[in-house]
Amino acid sequence: MKEETLRREKKELVLQTFTVDSPIPYDLSTLIERIEADDNERVDGAKQGTTKQGDWNGKLTRFLGRLKAKVDDRRYGFLFRPPAASLGYGWLAQRIKCLLGTDEACPGIKIVDFSEVPSDVLPIVAGTFARLLYDGKRSAEPSLPGVIAWHPDCV
Repeated sequence: MKEETLRREKKELVLQTFTVDSPIPYDLSTLIERIEADDNERVDGAKQGTTKQGDWNGKLTRFLGRLKAKVDDRRYGFLFRPPAASLGYGWLAQRIKCLLGTDEACPGIKIVDFSEVPSDVLPIVAGTFARLLYDGKRSAEPSLPGVIAWHPDCV
């Protein structure tokens, strides 16, 4: 789905180098639909006109149940029901620039309140948030060693 986003946005340079960890947006409901399709998949059987279970048939049911429960939980709305604008390719890069104060429209100190984040995901959310900010800041200084720079067409 990340590859589909990059192709749709015509981000050829990023398409050549993205990884599973690359912050590329995609629609969660589409992902759930695809997982459900795999969980219910039937393929052609050995005899003509018959079908049999696909490779993933029935093996994703419990995972889907847990995922849907999280998606439907109002406490996780900030994660699973973001504003539509956040699915735009450059949205995250723009938010990072604003949080770091490198965007002229958003100067100054920022306070991020994690008090409403459920405790079971707080370490993951805070760690991911810090990593995104760190990578965003480091990418602004490409002379530093070990920097994985954002591609120029990210924003």
